[in-house]
Order: sequence, then C-alpha cells, then structure tokens
Amino acid sequence: MKVKLFDILRYKYLIIIVLITALPSGTLLGFNVKIALVLLLLPLFVFSLLKYKLSLPKKTTFYVVFSIIILAIYTVYGSINYGLIAFKEAKLILTTIFLIFIVYVYHIKIFSKKDFFKLYTYSILLIFIIKLTAYIYSFGATPWYDSTEFYKTYFGAKIISMELPFNMIRIYVQTDIIAAFFPFVLTWSISNGIAKKSNIIFLVSLFLVLTSFSRYLIAIFIIGSMLHFYTLGKIKTMLLIIFPIIIVIVTLFYKEIYEFIELRLYSKANTNSDSIRDIQSIALLDLFWESPIFGKGIGAYSPSLIRSKIAPFSYEKQILSFLPKIGLVGMSLALTIFSYISYKFILKKDINMIIAFLLFVLSGWFNPYLYSSNVVLLYVFFMLRLDDYTMNNLSTINE
Repeated sequence: MKVKLFDILRYKYLIIIVLITALPSGTLLGFNVKIALVLLLLPLFVFSLLKYKLSLPKKTTFYVVFSIIILAIYTVYGSINYGLIAFKEAKLILTTIFLIFIVYVYHIKIFSKKDFFKLYTYSILLIFIIKLTAYIYSFGATPWYDSTEFYKTYFGAKIISMELPFNMIRIYVQTDIIAAFFPFVLTWSISNGIAKKSNIIFLVSLFLVLTSFSRYLIAIFIIGSMLHFYTLGKIKTMLLIIFPIIIVIVTLFYKEIYEFIELRLYSKANTNSDSIRDIQSIALLDLFWESPIFGKGIGAYSPSLIRSKIAPFSYEKQILSFLPKIGLVGMSLALTIFSYISYKFILKKDINMIIAFLLFVLSGWFNPYLYSSNVVLLYVFFMLRLDDYTMNNLSTINE
C-alpha cells in the first residue's frame, strides 16, 4: 500500500511540475492554470512532509526566509513609488522562490535525482509537443502569423516568430531555455550514474533551440554539448562521427546555412533588436541614478520606456533592470551570493557547472529569464549539484 501511495504521489508531483515549468504562459484557454497548479502543489507538499515525517532542510529554509524578508522590504519600498505594480512583480519573484524550494525539497527528501532527470526530460518533451502542435496548426497558411495566433489563442502568450531557411518557422518562447541547458544536465546525470544516455531528448532539445533562433540559447547549447563530449571522454566520437556529419550537412546545405547565419547575425531585425536593448540600457541607467544607493524598490520601471503595459517592470536587460530596483546595496548582496556559489564550483574544479552557472546568470542580460516558473528546474539543478559535494551519503525515500 505504501508503494502504491508513493507512486501516486510521484505521478501527481511530476504532472504538476511539468505543467508549471513547461507551459509557455500562466493561462490555458483563458484559465489561470499555473495558479491552480500551485494551489494543488502546496497541500500535496504539506501532505508529503507529514506522511513521511520529514523536516525541512535548515540551511535552505533559512536562505528562503531571508530572501523573503529582503523581498518584503524592497516590495514595501517599491509600493511607495509605484503602487500595486510592486506587489505584482513581488508575486512573480515569491512564486519562483517557493517553487524552487518545494521542488528542491522533494528531490533531496522524497524523490531521487533520477526522478529529477525524468522531470527535466518530461518538461522538454511537453515544450516540444506544444511547439510541434503550433507548426501543425500553421501548416498551409501564413506561417509566422498562425504560429503566433496559436500561442495567443490557447495560452495568451506573445511569441517571436518569422520565416527561416529550410522552410522552417521561428518560434521562440522562454521555455526554450530549459532545452538549451539540457547538455549540462545530461553530463551531470551521466557522471553521477543517474542516466546512461538520452539521444532522443538531446535531438529534441537541439530542435527546440534551433527553432528558437536565439543567438544566446544556441551558444549555450553548443558550449554545453562540447563540454559534454569533453567531460565524458568522447572526443574521438565527436571527431570521427559528429564532425564528419556536420561537414556533410554543411556541404549539402551551405546556401541555406549561410542564409541562416546571415539572418541571425546581420539582418535588419537583428539590428533593431539590439538597438532596443541599447535604448533600454540608457533608460534604466538614468532611472538608477535617481536613487543609486538603495534603488527605488521592486516594481521600478522607467516611464519613458515601458516594454509591457501588463508588466512595465520587465525588460530584456533584466540584470540591468535590477540596478534601479535594489540599488548598489541590493546588487552587492546579489553579487556576494553569486560569488559564493561560483566559489563552490571553482573549489571543486567543476568546469561544467562554473560555465553553466555563469551562462544562466548572464541570460538575464539578454532576456527576462531569472525569475519565472520556466527556470525553476535550472535553479534546482544547480542546488542539487552543490549538494553532490556535501551530501553524497544521504538518501531519499525513493533510494
């Protein structure tokens, strides 16, 4: 009976987290599905702790409580300057913190790291299914219009879409970042005996990243893949099999590949995208200098440059947007935390995690990735890797 109950618990947990992390927005057919899923997750989490008589990890709980206190201070401060907008952004950050904490506790107390790898791959598969459905939806019509309409109609999400070489369509959604980091997660899983290989998910992730047509996500995937082969001692495989295949593909499709690269690096749309980020940088720095020490609080935004009427505090230059929100004091605290985590990875000479963590943090320089339900699994991934250094002798219920 215990085994059956445990399996039911696992399936419920996996379904809820996969939907929360992989859906492109919080709504589905106008229904706020992610809030409903979070409300289902909370009692499930409490039940799990009580059922198996588990205690919360003291150090992690302390960090979470400390983060919430700091967030509360900056939110109240921000509400003085920006009203309810401050609470709207605070809700997004707070939800992200709670989800990270719950998923992390599940995988150090109840479920195994193998379950986490399954969770990560299931999320990628759901992202792929949704994107594939969007392609089918747009078949035979004006591609970039219908794929955009698909996400807008069913998920209320705005996506970036355009025609690409090879008769492909660009569909970029923020969930694609999960696929971009898969080579790093795969390397960790194989190195720790969690998984042997996952060629299908690797190829699915490659498809998701290429169709996202994001320079940064493509770079993350390439770097992660090269480190994957290097770390696992598969340099010969890369040189004897993969490189020749790449050469054949480039030879056969050099015109399309050249067009692909030219469109991504030198097109007018690309120039416009970069110029928008430059304008954002100027506006955010001007806002920062209005209150450089403590910032202006959570929810801060520049009235002269509003990216989204629904979320005016959100900018592509997310890291830079933190400056006017939390000022030099808050940024110093954030830099201390970043340095501490980096030091842990450097101390263990874990080149994969050093680069992966740096790439993840820097993603906030190009797009607003750093707090959303879509990146919860990435935060937990880094936390589980840190635990590998100190908790190798501890086992979960499932182990």
